Amino acid sequence: MNIRTKIWMLTATFVACAGLVAAPVASAGEKVITGRYAGVGYDTSVDTNGDGFFVGLTMADLQGTFGQSKLGVTSEWYVYPRECRDGYDVPFALVKSASVFTVPDQSQLFGFSTDGWLCLSTATGAYYGEVYGAYIGGTGRFEEASGTFITKFEGQNLDPTVGFRSIRATLDGRLVTP
Repeated sequence: MNIRTKIWMLTATFVACAGLVAAPVASAGEKVITGRYAGVGYDTSVDTNGDGFFVGLTMADLQGTFGQSKLGVTSEWYVYPRECRDGYDVPFALVKSASVFTVPDQSQLFGFSTDGWLCLSTATGAYYGEVYGAYIGGTGRFEEASGTFITKFEGQNLDPTVGFRSIRATLDGRLVTP
């Protein structure tokens, strides 16, 4: 065998082995997911931990990996010290959050979190923050899904007396489906 034949055979062997190593990962159905969403949020009259802050309900349209979708999120926050940008004077930490992501085929992906933060400007009503969470199954093609996500958001309190606000955000994560 000449050197070119040996190099070609070694390369072909490497490619075949790499394909066998990657096959279990590919068959596991891991997928990077991304999206952008925008919508509105409302405060409810539910206070799960008695701190005077109510559970918020966010309804949004999401455009991303699975096309045009809908997102519903509940979240509750509590005042918690942290560093915020200048002009944002009230820091919050997430108590808990649950989400339902509905894709065009009516499959739903469920998310949950107890890790996140938010900074609010009482002078302007503007806010921004991040939530880190996990996917915990769903319906249809997401029935046994798992994975993680991060969402970065910002918005504006439009009517603080009734808890009405806007929200714009990004969503990044990894999803594993059977």
